[in-house]
Amino acid sequence: MRIIIKKYIKPILQAIGAYVFAYRFYSFLLFMKIKIINRFYKIFYKTAPILLYHRIFAPSADPVMLCVTPACFESHLEFLKKYYNVLPLSELSGRLATGTLEGDEAAITFDDGYRDNLVNALPLLEKYDIPATIFITTGQLGKKASFVWDMKYVASDRATFLSDEDIRILSNHRLIEIGAHTDTHRRLSDLDAAEQRADISESKTILENITGKKITAFAYPFGNVHDFDESSKKIAKELGFNFSYSNTQILAKETKDRFCIPRINVRECTASELSKKLKNK
Repeated sequence: MRIIIKKYIKPILQAIGAYVFAYRFYSFLLFMKIKIINRFYKIFYKTAPILLYHRIFAPSADPVMLCVTPACFESHLEFLKKYYNVLPLSELSGRLATGTLEGDEAAITFDDGYRDNLVNALPLLEKYDIPATIFITTGQLGKKASFVWDMKYVASDRATFLSDEDIRILSNHRLIEIGAHTDTHRRLSDLDAAEQRADISESKTILENITGKKITAFAYPFGNVHDFDESSKKIAKELGFNFSYSNTQILAKETKDRFCIPRINVRECTASELSKKLKNK
């Protein structure tokens, strides 16, 4: 469906000058759908927010809203420490899968593997004694970030990816779990099954060689419902992952599907705004 929209529907909408309106209307409908689902879940199920961050950094400008400043992140940690039992992602996921969720849990994750996760985020996680999982894209370890979204930042604000040694330090830290995020960060639904397997397997192998540990958690690049498919889920299971995670803005609840556990993307916002987002007020 995503390919059809991109190849056929988008050009037509652009030609008649209706693409921006259509995109905004679609975004509004999606926002309302998520809000309704989360409110329904809060009423009828025990739920847990799994938060997704990318960079913890204060840029001069944030054109793609990838960054949460250290001060803002600390306010989030204070809020979470006060109102939630923040667990390692693996433990929380186990509760979701076994039906033992208590309803006051939360977890923190980071995607892509930016070095400011080590430099800026880890000291704050240590301060509040809060665990986190970092999902790492392995194709550019130790290099200056050069994905399309990274290149939108001015040179002084562009990130660097974690190096092999950084990953070893993090993997041996009592608060940190390491997960895989493919080798290239390509959208899996754009790839055939063999390409998906190669991309996912490569990241798992690289991280296991660096850490000397089994990597049992995987996060789909981009992570929306159109960014991976049933082949992605099947491959993750066959490669030995215990859990896989999406990015659908939905609260996690008890589930038998270990390979589509939802997370909520967090932007720069106050603790009060985060509270409203998670409690759906």
